[in-house]
Amino acid sequence: MRKRTGLILVFLLMVTFLSVSTNSVAAQDNCNRSPMQPLAVGDRVRILNSPSDDPLHTRLNAGLNGGYTGQLVDGDIVTITDGPICLDNYRFWEISGAGESGWVRDGRDNQLWLERVSSSSNNSTATSDSNAANNWSNTVTTVESEDQESQMRVAQGYEIPVKTRFDGTGSTITTLNEGDVVTVLETIQEDGITIARIRYGSRTGWVLLSDRSHDYFEPVDD
Repeated sequence: MRKRTGLILVFLLMVTFLSVSTNSVAAQDNCNRSPMQPLAVGDRVRILNSPSDDPLHTRLNAGLNGGYTGQLVDGDIVTITDGPICLDNYRFWEISGAGESGWVRDGRDNQLWLERVSSSSNNSTATSDSNAANNWSNTVTTVESEDQESQMRVAQGYEIPVKTRFDGTGSTITTLNEGDVVTVLETIQEDGITIARIRYGSRTGWVLLSDRSHDYFEPVDD
């Protein structure tokens, strides 16, 4: 009788252990409502198919209970900065760009909300180049401008700050993202560097158009 009781206790312990283990695995792998796709930190992604009944909000923390910090719309391009974290049956990534930062879901069921534009391995060069576009102060010291008015688009892989001063030392008015179209009002060229005064919406300011190695903007086709 004692032997049988001992076997029953061992059996119950094994069932309890297996139940706890199974629940633990399920808790760690609860992204079942997110589509499978190969994203990674450093990837640049485009927002698409964001549902009108449930907008793609950026959140303070991962999870459906994370407070809203902003909202992204179709066509916005952002960079993945952290993640993934699986919570509430969704996969969350931390993003930055398009004037927003926070955690977002990458999709729902079979619908993707984040589409990779370029991978993290391809962005290392672009990031270095983008740093140059952010720091042209003290490289242009004289003002000999050429008045013109043309349409230019931010080239792929760049985020461009719009500055209050032509030499890049002023404050940042706004940040342009890949694909944003601006009107070039005048340009300044010196020692292989081209600065432009641009209009974007109702705002005007200065940007670095190009340097000796890179073109940060491209012409808009007619």
